[in-house]
Amino acid sequence: MAEINARAIYDRQYWAGLSYRTEDALAIMLGIQLNNGFNVAYSYDLTTSGLNAVSNGAHEITLGYDFSIFK
Repeated sequence: MAEINARAIYDRQYWAGLSYRTEDALAIMLGIQLNNGFNVAYSYDLTTSGLNAVSNGAHEITLGYDFSIFK
């Protein structure tokens, strides 16, 4: 199994991406970098394997934080 990802960033704040896992799923991703170091992302996985008989896909929301480390 392999995974291929691509992400495009606009204005250093917004991003969109695609992910493909062979024999498993295709995912569409969107995200935003907030001014206070936090970021929020959403993705939807569309199942392409045999599991699609019982799964219509999955929604995912991620909250993250970027730590700045100064030397």
